[in-house]
Amino acid sequence: MSTGAPLGASAYTNLHVVGDLVALLDAVAQDQDKVFVVGPDWGAIIAWALCLYRPDKVTALVNMSVVFTRRSPKWKPLAALHATYGNDYYICRFQEPGEIEAEFPEMGTKRVLKNFLTYRNPGPLFLPKGKGFGDSPDTPIALPSWLSEEDVDYYATKYEQTGFTGGLNYYRALDLTWELAAPWTGVQVAVPVKFIAPSLSSISACKHTLKSISELASSILPDGGWPKLLPFMFQCVTSDNPKLRESALLIFAQLAQYIGETLIPHLDTLHTVFIQCLLSTLTFSLSLG
Repeated sequence: MSTGAPLGASAYTNLHVVGDLVALLDAVAQDQDKVFVVGPDWGAIIAWALCLYRPDKVTALVNMSVVFTRRSPKWKPLAALHATYGNDYYICRFQEPGEIEAEFPEMGTKRVLKNFLTYRNPGPLFLPKGKGFGDSPDTPIALPSWLSEEDVDYYATKYEQTGFTGGLNYYRALDLTWELAAPWTGVQVAVPVKFIAPSLSSISACKHTLKSISELASSILPDGGWPKLLPFMFQCVTSDNPKLRESALLIFAQLAQYIGETLIPHLDTLHTVFIQCLLSTLTFSLSLG
């Protein structure tokens, strides 16, 4: 059975999707007031939203990969994404209706799905116009054990019938979601949560995560957003845990590239904690490269 896909992007805000989830729960779990929710990747974003908007429906949440991000009252999502990653960032490329829908069939629907479903680079995804995913169309794409060629064939057949517009409209509604979610600014998720991080534990993945935190902080700290970040970072650089100290120092080093002026009032404190780190008998590997 196939579901419908409204044409207008305004029908794809987080509030609309959460409304669909509530209707689904009312249909399949009529005898339960609350349910346990598990959310992976994009689904994690919607699971956070469900818990934020309708905590009365959720007993507990297990979320994977995507952390909860509070709404910034200063920055609209698309402006922040353009400023941070540029026009080739995949979400930015999805904004013009019809544009990416015309490019995907040229790449091949099946190949597009394989690229998305097997993407494991911890860094941001870029889709430069005319270059697709940056790979040769003749290069085979190996599938993981949980995904078969038959699965991809099935999904490709469905997308060839419906097109990608329905899914893309979610990204086109990000700013509208931001506007409609204004009443929840500063509200915390109140249901019990267990968060599972990705298994990619390489240094590269860690650095990408720290860089993402730095870039996000650089866009909102100057306007007074994320007020608890700097106090928390100062706690981390004086922690007995060398991993926390290393991560905090890396974030401070990257923040200095973006918003050095914002850190000026904290120079005396930063100088003190850096000296303490250098004189500490604890040893750890630190690379700012």
